[in-house]
Parts: sequence; structure tokens; C-alpha cells
Amino acid sequence: MLDKPSKGFSPSVTKHNSDDDIVCDWIEASILFDDIRLSKAEIVDALIDLQIYIDSDFAFTYVDTLYNKLDKRASCMGSSYPFNRREHIIETKGSWSDFVDYTFCLLASVLPHYKNWREEFGLDYGKQGDLFEAITALHLELILPEWDVMKCGWSRDHSTPLNELLPDISRHLCERVGDFDYWAGKRANDAGLDVLCVRKFPDQRPGFFSLLVQCASGADWVHKLRDPNLSRWKKYIDFACTPSKAVSMRWSPESEQCAKL
Repeated sequence: MLDKPSKGFSPSVTKHNSDDDIVCDWIEASILFDDIRLSKAEIVDALIDLQIYIDSDFAFTYVDTLYNKLDKRASCMGSSYPFNRREHIIETKGSWSDFVDYTFCLLASVLPHYKNWREEFGLDYGKQGDLFEAITALHLELILPEWDVMKCGWSRDHSTPLNELLPDISRHLCERVGDFDYWAGKRANDAGLDVLCVRKFPDQRPGFFSLLVQCASGADWVHKLRDPNLSRWKKYIDFACTPSKAVSMRWSPESEQCAKL
């Protein structure tokens, strides 16, 4: 199996103290990049070798919990999930390159928990954000085949200011540009809009259904829920029909996380 992440694993004697999601990511990454398949007994042996558990029976109860979480991931992902489970065995359906999108999200989730990787990688997540926006736009095109999908996110590599991008956005929407300079100024970047989806009709009259999407590939996803700010955008664009907004994340938050929002 892969080396243990620097975070998320804690010795467990009378209760399970590790972070389930981090351990599940570690198991998936180990199977995808190293072992091809793992049994429940092999995972238990690894946790004991890492001195996370002393008692194997207690470790087996924890791995049962992890398998339930992995089963939930499989049910959410359907055929897109890169793994199969046959009783106590979890194995890949193919190479990581057969599941590039899932591989990207898995790496973005597990690698920050490795101290050496964090120190070498640094704090510039611009490239990661660009890739996640591209993945989001691609899947929105597949999910919404009759909609126009436009990437709008600002980054170091895609640094068109919003005041220059706004005419293209306006043309996609068939709506008029508002008083952008008054409300935002020429230095505004993307105002929280990463991907724009528009359901057009041939008459090209205003009032199309539109979806403004924020992409959150990092740990600050809670703060991203405020973007795009529709009140602000209704000043940038003179919408005839109020748009909707959405957030794209690299994982599915647990129900208790959502309940706190």
C-alpha cells in the first residue's frame, strides 16, 4: 500500500480515532496506483503494521465501517466509480488513466494530507483550479447537451478581466450589459463565476434559463457557496429572467456537513 498520509491516522485502542474519509482516500489511491486489489485482511494488516491498531478484531470492525463508506461512494458514482467490490476484495476496473476525472479528484483530496508533498507543492493551486473548471465544464456539457457551456474563471493562465469578458457573456445570454464600471470597476476578475450555462432558444430573445457555476476544488468550499453573488450579477447583466447558481465540488459532503450550512 502507499505510504500513510501525515494527517488523518490516529492510534485507536478503545475507539476509532482516524478520519474515515482520509483513510478511504488512502485505500482507493493504494488500489488505483499500487496494489490493483486489496482484501479486508490486507487493510487490517496494514493498519496494524502502521501501529494504528493493536487488536485485529477491533481493526476489522473499523474496516467494516470503511467498506460501508466505499459502498456509498460506489452507489453515488454508478458506472463511473473505478472500483468493484467482491465480498471482502476491492479491485480496480482498469488503469487510473481510464478514470482520469475521478483520479484528479482523488489526488486533489489525498495529496494535501502528505506533509512532504504540501511543502514541495506550495500554496499555488491555480493549475488545480483550472483543471477542475475544465472537468466541470466538460461534464456539464454531457449532462446538459442542449445548453451552451462557457468557461469564465479567472486565473494566472486565463487572465482576461471581467470587463473584457462581459460582452461575450452578454452575447451568450442575449442580455444587455449593466453599468459594470460603476458596480465593479475595471480590476474585477471573475466575480465568482467559473462556468456559465445557458439554455438558448432560436428566437435569440432575452430571458433564457441560465446557470452560474462556482468551482470549488479546495478545502474552502463552504466559503465558495456564496458565489456567484446573484445580486451583484444582476447589476452586471440586465437579466430578463433571474439566473440560478450552483457549486461544483470534487467530493460529496456528508449530510451532517450540509445540515450545518
